[in-house]
Amino acid sequence: MREHLVFLLSGPMASFGGYAGHERRGSGLVPMRSAVLGLVGAALGIVRGDTEGQAALRAYSVAVQLLQQSVPLRDYHTVQTVPTARAKRPPTRGRALERAGRDINTMITIRDYRCDVLVGGALWGDGPGPLDL
Repeated sequence: MREHLVFLLSGPMASFGGYAGHERRGSGLVPMRSAVLGLVGAALGIVRGDTEGQAALRAYSVAVQLLQQSVPLRDYHTVQTVPTARAKRPPTRGRALERAGRDINTMITIRDYRCDVLVGGALWGDGPGPLDL
């Protein structure tokens, strides 16, 4: 029989990827495969630049299920942006704002979250991987 790692993800507030445009970052109801594998990789100490470790993680399949309806929360941020032509590869955001002077744009961005999240999941592989299930 195939071995599985079964898990629960629970939290007072979370955001699960979704559309990530410049002015709006949405959230899905459940985490996507990449988010789950990212958590597993972080727990195992596999960094993004570790090509062997990342390849081993891709050998796993993931299933998730929403176990409790979460409540949506929308947050608004007022941010200042610097026109690309004015930024000229600054080392820090502060330096970019300095260089821009009064030539900055102010905009409102939207972030979506889910509150009272409870998600169940399972992880399994078809061959050897970095995780002993």
